[in-house]
Amino acid sequence: MVSTGFYKPKFNKFSYFSNTKKGVQSMHKKYMGLLCLVPFVLSACGEKADASCSSASAQELVSKILNEEAEKAAAEQKSTDGNSVFDISKVRSTLSQFKISIENIRTTKKDPDSTKQFCAGDLKVVVPVDVLSAAGKGRELAGANSVLQFMQDSGFELSANSLKKGIEYNVQPTDDKKKVFVELDNAKMLGAAVSGVAQSALLKPILEARKNEADAQAKAQQQEHDQQMQAQRQAALEQAKADNALANQAITELWKSIPEENRKLLLEQQRAWIKKKDVDCRLEAASKTTDPTEKETLRLNCDTTATGQRINALRQN
Repeated sequence: MVSTGFYKPKFNKFSYFSNTKKGVQSMHKKYMGLLCLVPFVLSACGEKADASCSSASAQELVSKILNEEAEKAAAEQKSTDGNSVFDISKVRSTLSQFKISIENIRTTKKDPDSTKQFCAGDLKVVVPVDVLSAAGKGRELAGANSVLQFMQDSGFELSANSLKKGIEYNVQPTDDKKKVFVELDNAKMLGAAVSGVAQSALLKPILEARKNEADAQAKAQQQEHDQQMQAQRQAALEQAKADNALANQAITELWKSIPEENRKLLLEQQRAWIKKKDVDCRLEAASKTTDPTEKETLRLNCDTTATGQRINALRQN
């Protein structure tokens, strides 16, 4: 963010942003303490459901669990006035662009006393490039760490525009074999991490609007300041012109009062003094400022001072 000097927004109210690994670990601990397994049920529409670890039903349910937990995480974000930071419909729309899949699925254990199967695999979340780019800019505007660092602190690997992390879940059919029941380990933590990317992307236009507003305010204040300074410079110039006119009038009247023969003797000296005064005052003014109004004010003040000194010298002759 470009500092304006007049406005500096505070972004620490968005609690999912964490610049440190410790902050992310604290977030993980909070979610794990609430609930480690989040269940979901999918109907097989009258047919027998496939309740294996690699079934389409199981993968669909894992995806639904992550999306629901990601939406919940976004809904928890509140501004200082207590209102929701994000429009949930926009969160849902953004998350719908994420492609969630599970790779390298394996059955790690089967319960001999039930139909439950324990599974492991590599969760893969493909984020659209434009969304990932917006997320990076949003975090930058918020003064947070990068998307890469955020995902690494959340236990994810970020490769190109894909988020990857090992997960564990279990699958079990209902007794009538028509529904599949899935529980996902650490679902809240996983959902919060995925939600963090979506939230970061949605923050970009919010923070850009605030920055534009701050820049506009700063520009207006700067323009007002510049106008006041220009008015002050103009007033100083008018005063310098008046003072210089009086000094020139005084030296003209004094010169006329000097006897003619004395004026003839002083004429060459007077001409040399005028040339030197003009050169010296222009150089002095140019060395102190580049502003045309201030430069002319300084030149006139220098001319007035030099003229006053010359008046005193002429009176002694």
